[in-house]
Amino acid sequence: LGRQVSRYVNANGTYSMGANFNFSKGKKKNGNDWRITTGAYAYYTKDITFTNGIPDRINGWSVNPRLSFSYSYKELFDIAPSYRLSYRFSKYAVSSFGNTSYFTHYAMLNTTLYWPQNFIWGNDLSYTYNTNVAPGFQKGAFLWNISLSRQFFKNKQGELKFSVYDLLDQNISVNRQVTQNYIQDTQTKILRRYFMLSFTYNLYKFGQKPAKRKSNNGMFFF
Repeated sequence: LGRQVSRYVNANGTYSMGANFNFSKGKKKNGNDWRITTGAYAYYTKDITFTNGIPDRINGWSVNPRLSFSYSYKELFDIAPSYRLSYRFSKYAVSSFGNTSYFTHYAMLNTTLYWPQNFIWGNDLSYTYNTNVAPGFQKGAFLWNISLSRQFFKNKQGELKFSVYDLLDQNISVNRQVTQNYIQDTQTKILRRYFMLSFTYNLYKFGQKPAKRKSNNGMFFF
């Protein structure tokens, strides 16, 4: 009849486990502050699915190594490049149609430049590349956010900020769904380039000194 019916069934024999490793080392000297961080996350899952009443077991693995570096000089500038790789593999015990294996690359560059008169120039540049899409779909995309802000008042509690989100107008979402009997690729346009002017006022606790301001956005300054 060309119809598909799905229902949930309780089944034994499913479990998952994960492990995470991190290492970080830094040093501060003469206004120079640097830190390098590396780590990896691994995940394994065993699941079960039924197609036309026939059970099929799924084994899935995911390995995600990462490396990042940050450097700041006094209160003049910060820079933080980073890279993360994600490898995912799934295998069906009965049906080989849904077996998948792919990489996703994430590269980022976060920088902040502190100008005189409490001006702050910031950029957040990232690149994502996904190999798990069909021909004709966009595999990679840049996302570049920039901002220029000015801090006010004695303790720099006020901030007027002008931001541009997705300067290159490339922000997309690509997703692949794999089942026992079909593969579906979806590319969606999400929130694209926009401009925003904002004012923020921070309320500190009585007697508490404000910490050095760190930008939430990475920055690429020039």
